Amino acid sequence: MSSAWRKYIAPNLSQQEKKRARVYFPVVDDFHAFESTLGRGFMAKLDMINKPIYNFLLDKQPFSSKDNQWLKTLSEVAAEGKHLQLVPQKRTESRQYKVTNNEGVSVSWDPSIVTYGQGVSVVGAPIDPRTQRIIPTEGVTEQLEVWISFIIENYRVNALGFCKDSVQKTRVLIDEMSVLL
Repeated sequence: MSSAWRKYIAPNLSQQEKKRARVYFPVVDDFHAFESTLGRGFMAKLDMINKPIYNFLLDKQPFSSKDNQWLKTLSEVAAEGKHLQLVPQKRTESRQYKVTNNEGVSVSWDPSIVTYGQGVSVVGAPIDPRTQRIIPTEGVTEQLEVWISFIIENYRVNALGFCKDSVQKTRVLIDEMSVLL
């Protein structure tokens, strides 16, 4: 956004206007707020100065498409704890048993959801219905996997997944906008 501003807007501004300008990639809830945000950067006439960039910015707004909701979440999470605190997260944990035999065949299950009764075996090893674990069997191994995730509470998104997804989407956004510069 700064590159577009420096290239298309700043050359037409006074030094005082340049100092007062607040230049951000707009992420807002409605068209009025979009126009207002552009105005704070002295970009009120961006639609006349560079229509492709204006259309691009408008198209990427959360109010323009549900696919852009991630930008609103990113913007709010970034601003919420800015310099003061972490955004509240809830730690969740799930357990999973994974049983594998020497041939590489494996079966996984969540013991809080799946329970086995008498006479059940998994990849050749019988299951003890009292413990829901295999009875030790040659050539079969059991592994307990504990999956931990952190959910950003107010947004109900997995923190790690959201961060990875946001980085990838931000790169795409920058690449798309760079073409317009």
